[in-house]
Amino acid sequence: MSKKFYNQQLKAQRLSPLVVSYVKSLLAPIDTDNERSAFTVRLNTNADPLSRDYRAFWKYQSKFTLEFVKALESVLPRNVRLVQYDHLNNIATLERKS
Repeated sequence: MSKKFYNQQLKAQRLSPLVVSYVKSLLAPIDTDNERSAFTVRLNTNADPLSRDYRAFWKYQSKFTLEFVKALESVLPRNVRLVQYDHLNNIATLERKS
């Protein structure tokens, strides 16, 4: 299903489940023990800084943003939701569900 934007035809975005599962395995645990209802966290990887996985993580973070965000959403606890992800500064804004 594609959408029209002015006189351009936009393609429906598709994500790669393989990339999503790989990014999920590389994401470091996210600290969601903040007492505020809305808070920000920096994302990082649990891969060794000199490894291929480390380079792949940052490549996916910059070039496959849709897959990266989908992986991030899937590792969050049920009581926390992703509000915004700034891929240029690598900051996720999270919010507690009430």
